[in-house]
Amino acid sequence: MIIGGAPGVGKSTLGRRLARELELPSLSKDGFMEALYDAVRPSNRAAAKTQGSPAYHVMYHALTCLLDSGIGAMLESNFVRGRSEPDLRPFLACSARPRPPWPGSATRSAP
Repeated sequence: MIIGGAPGVGKSTLGRRLARELELPSLSKDGFMEALYDAVRPSNRAAAKTQGSPAYHVMYHALTCLLDSGIGAMLESNFVRGRSEPDLRPFLACSARPRPPWPGSATRSAP
């Protein structure tokens, strides 16, 4: 499931709630960006702003690993129309494949 929207509109809150309800891992670009920031410790504000693109790259890699394992996920970010679609398109194609029931949810089938 993909959640996008402008900064500050509640994407993260909605994503965490839906992920919990649907028993899906939640992947947030901001979470990956914070982890990269903590690991790299940019020396100034300009350097810190460069963490966005690597955060997307790592988030998409994590999503690929989950999907390859048959696990869906909640993906959340302020995706940019006209720029984000090429990166998201392969994941949308994956969503059309049937998924086995989630662990612990024998009677439920994945979306």
